[in-house]
Amino acid sequence: MNFLTVIILYCISCFKGERSTNAVYYLLQGKKSAQTVQDAVWFSLKHVFSIYPELKKELFQEHINFLVKHKLVEINEKTCQITTAGEEKLSNYIEKQPIPKSLDGWNFQHIDKKFWQRLSLIVQIVSNWANGEGKFMPVQRDYYTQRWVKRWLFDWNTTYDKQTLTKKLYFEIEHLLSYAESKKENPELFVARLSGYENPGLTISQIAQQYKIDEYYYLIIFRNFLHFMIKSISDFRSDYPLLYSIIKNEQQEIVFTDSTRKTLNLLSMNKSIIEIARIRNLKVSTIEDHIVEIALMDEKFSIDQFVTPSMQDKIRSAINTLNTRKLKRIKEAVPDADYFAIRLVLSKWTEQK
Repeated sequence: MNFLTVIILYCISCFKGERSTNAVYYLLQGKKSAQTVQDAVWFSLKHVFSIYPELKKELFQEHINFLVKHKLVEINEKTCQITTAGEEKLSNYIEKQPIPKSLDGWNFQHIDKKFWQRLSLIVQIVSNWANGEGKFMPVQRDYYTQRWVKRWLFDWNTTYDKQTLTKKLYFEIEHLLSYAESKKENPELFVARLSGYENPGLTISQIAQQYKIDEYYYLIIFRNFLHFMIKSISDFRSDYPLLYSIIKNEQQEIVFTDSTRKTLNLLSMNKSIIEIARIRNLKVSTIEDHIVEIALMDEKFSIDQFVTPSMQDKIRSAINTLNTRKLKRIKEAVPDADYFAIRLVLSKWTEQK
């Protein structure tokens, strides 16, 4: 049982028997559908959203078959449920190999790969510069990454000479890695993949073997460290001007459908739901769907104008008591709440991982 199996079991456990195995697959792969985005938020699984973007359906199904065969999960026509044996197995594994605390697929899945490609190539180049070497095989073959790095080096070379740029970059990286250590992150497993002058980085397989962890767990640890770096660089950008310049133009824009964006524009003009429906010649339920989408995607969007704080408390209490995300069951517990209110509260749902 490897860590991919553990993560799949973890998601099934968090879904509480209310979603199918496909929902788990789409979540880990990072499918940009309304349902998958909703699942990530409603079930507090944003941290594992898109953490295995290249996961193939055939491999995923093999892991599901393993879980079924060993009676760790049960599958019916529409949903998948973790068994008591599965919960015990999951608890034991997570205790030994916990999900890293800085993992944040929701916020950083769009940038972590780019950041790694750019940084690893920059480190390789300046390391060779420092040793007077100009010819070497680049660790990143992607044309767009190479073009971006060339431009980055050109821009900074107008401010610093090669020697100064190398020293400043080294200082920033060393400072960040020291900060990571103070936060009990493990920079060693990140540094092992970096290539420098006559020092090729280790492969994923080599690192997993050397540190006696399975490859899927290493992938999670590595992605976690990238997320930690990106957040730290963004939070303390004045301390890391060179590193921040690698990501500063990659801040994720909230992407709404065209129809939802039109509704958002009218909301910003203080139009009511009924007014927006009339202006746009759409059903009230459609406008409500748009507002739920906005609440899901924009953490700063307040739902207080649609659901009173006291009603939000009632709905949250029902969710906690029933331990469910099923709208019908929540509605039965809070009959004076409509489905729109329940969906909005779920869309702002947060709890400890």
